[in-house]
Amino acid sequence: MRFFISIFFISLTFNICVLTAQSIREQADKAFANKNYHQASILYDQWVKALPNDYYSHIQLAISYIHIKNNHKAALTLCTAINAGLQEEFLVQDTLFTPLFIHFDTLFIHQLQLPLHNGMTIQDLVIQKIKEQSKASKFPLKFTEQKRMGRYRVLYPTNYDSSLQYNLCLLLHGNSQKPEFILQWVQSLHIKNTIFISPEAPYLKFKESIYAGESRFSAAGEDQFFPDTLKDDIINMSAEWYHDVLLDALKTLPINNHKPAIMGFSQGGFYSSVLASRYAKDISTAIVLCGSMYKEGKIVKSIEDLKKNNVDLLLIHGTKDMVVPFQTAELFRNVLIEKQVQHTFVPFDGGHWPSIEMHTIIQKWFDDHFSK
Repeated sequence: MRFFISIFFISLTFNICVLTAQSIREQADKAFANKNYHQASILYDQWVKALPNDYYSHIQLAISYIHIKNNHKAALTLCTAINAGLQEEFLVQDTLFTPLFIHFDTLFIHQLQLPLHNGMTIQDLVIQKIKEQSKASKFPLKFTEQKRMGRYRVLYPTNYDSSLQYNLCLLLHGNSQKPEFILQWVQSLHIKNTIFISPEAPYLKFKESIYAGESRFSAAGEDQFFPDTLKDDIINMSAEWYHDVLLDALKTLPINNHKPAIMGFSQGGFYSSVLASRYAKDISTAIVLCGSMYKEGKIVKSIEDLKKNNVDLLLIHGTKDMVVPFQTAELFRNVLIEKQVQHTFVPFDGGHWPSIEMHTIIQKWFDDHFSK
């Protein structure tokens, strides 16, 4: 009996550690994305102590140290990433690391046991070491556009009747989430006469999925180690991925003549803006909940189409949001004002999730826009 009790508590402790570690990694990524490098360095340091072989997190930690002017720690951390089995040499080709290789050459030689070769820089020697230790070095990695089958979840309204037609809303989850999470929240809003469809973002987040014990997705492909030069392509293809889901739903579900709505949270909020600006003729309204914003989305480039097609935007953002700063929403709102795009901006006293008070506003927004 004592044996089974001990096993239970060991298992319980392990699960608690996994959940804690997983949340730390997510917090670290969010702090890093928001350029809060001091906080990111603290969180990544905790994470890599629990998972010392996660070389990608070591790279993020090294970059964080560089931004807070702790170059010695950055150099040591970069060495740790390489010794942990780093296999993607392009990760150390970032010009951000170049000063480290110059000023801490002796450290790299000692920590990585680099051979001395005349005519080769320390950075060249490091790249050579990574290539030699990489199992994939004989098979160079290349990236290309591919098409594959995807999945999306459907939330039918209460008392759904297949002989009737309904409004349609494309619902986009945030980074490291899954459709069921945001669908359960929407279900609690009791939106009438509307079918919600929520696709899985196109890329599985491997580490988060493992530690969460369930699938987690992103539209950015962080775990694929895409180079920065592909950011535009990734956003374009992810936008098409979501738009294809919308087209499929319009073909296969009993949808009425109202133009669909789009609603998204965080990363999904960003893509709501992207889709609304690129497919303005097909969209009635976009609801952006605590939405992030990236210049690669090229929203401003297509923003005139929002005005031309009378797409109405609802921006909801917490004034205390520590993940996507409130200023992000304010800057987007200023652009909408400048371009005279129809919109409503609703700040709320809270963080990175709509407060209870926002539920009524969202419900009324759907009632107003689908009753036109």
